[in-house]
Amino acid sequence: MKMMGLANWLHWLAWFVKTYSFLLISIILIVILFKAGKVLEHGDGLVIFIFFMTWILASTMWSFMISVFFSKSRLGFIFGLLMWFLSYLPLFILPYDETSGSTKTLCCFLPNSAMGYAMNCILRYESSEEGIQWSNIGRSPATGDSFNLGNCFLMLLLDSFIFFIIMW
Repeated sequence: MKMMGLANWLHWLAWFVKTYSFLLISIILIVILFKAGKVLEHGDGLVIFIFFMTWILASTMWSFMISVFFSKSRLGFIFGLLMWFLSYLPLFILPYDETSGSTKTLCCFLPNSAMGYAMNCILRYESSEEGIQWSNIGRSPATGDSFNLGNCFLMLLLDSFIFFIIMW
């Protein structure tokens, strides 16, 4: 595409729109299934939808960032896949109830860890039959914990920005 005179930013934008659009369709279906299947019956569907939108934004930026470090697609794919699965590691190593809020927030620099911690918050609110709402997004579902879903939203947006800067 570069040989035809396509600007670099336009090439990245086209890939972003394509990827985000495909993932957005999946997210819409997931939220509908969560609400219709009464998996998250107490939570606000819009909060859940916006959370997943920020997660796919950060995940897409993560993938783009990884891609700029490799010129060979096979090596980039293997490393990217390895890093993708390793980004779940803090969820398995650090027990949620024994980890401080600042450590959880720091772990949210990895999009998959942020998704795991956010789902933990959402499910804790759901089990208390309160559900995640706009009114409790800045409040922790666990007493004595400073970590909340609002932290995840901010970290996912910050991640997206940092990954974009590294990618550019």
